[in-house]
Formats: sequence, structure tokens, C-alpha cells
Amino acid sequence: MVRRFIDVSRRSFLLTLCSAAWIGLTPSARGDDSPDPWSKTELMEPRELAALMNSLAAVPHIYCVAFAVLYRGKHILSAVFAGPARKSEGIADLRTAVRTLPKDTAIVIYCGCCPIKTCPNIRPAYRALKALG
Repeated sequence: MVRRFIDVSRRSFLLTLCSAAWIGLTPSARGDDSPDPWSKTELMEPRELAALMNSLAAVPHIYCVAFAVLYRGKHILSAVFAGPARKSEGIADLRTAVRTLPKDTAIVIYCGCCPIKTCPNIRPAYRALKALG
């Protein structure tokens, strides 16, 4: 099963965590030149997440890895605040939150602080979850 992180607005995003087949691959091993730890196919548009959440399918576990003020201001329905992933405390909270989930559980992480190119939270969260398998 593919785990996803998704783009929820122009300024925020969620990305896809890969299935086991992608775990451990570097961008060059995937055949692209991106400095990001994910491939373009691992991105999900907001409308895709909305459709998934409105369908009869199982809703993924959604974690906000943004700053608390952003989560308090507005967040995706059913999202759990995991703390800013740029800080070790945020990564620890995210790891704790997903620790008991089966490895094939669909997971969505998102931030919303800034464009994906400059976000300080999404890459550390992605890498931490990827390292957990």
C-alpha cells in the first residue's frame, strides 16, 4: 500500500510515503535529478485527498507536521498534530504517533507553512517515516 503526503493548498502540501519497494532509494536511484527525497508520483493533489476522505474507502491517518499556530488556526479534518518536524521533539512525537500502526497503513503528512521548496518540516518528517519503514 502506498502512503501519501498531499498538497492541501497552494502554500501547503502533503507528500506520499512510498510503499516498501521505494524504501531506501535515493533520488538518483529513482532516475530523477530532484533533491527531494520523494518522487513526483508520490505527490497527491488536494482534490485527490478530498475525494478519498469523501469516499467509502478507509481514510488515511493524517498528521500535521507544521507549527502549532498553523494547526490551531485551521487543519485538515481528523488530522493529528505531531509538532513541527524541523525540531527533534516534533520528529519524536511523529514517531510515537505512528509507532503502533501496521506498516501498510496509509499515512498522510502535511505542513502548510510555506511552499514545498522551502518548507523546513516536510522533508524531516518524510525521512523519519521512511526510516521507520
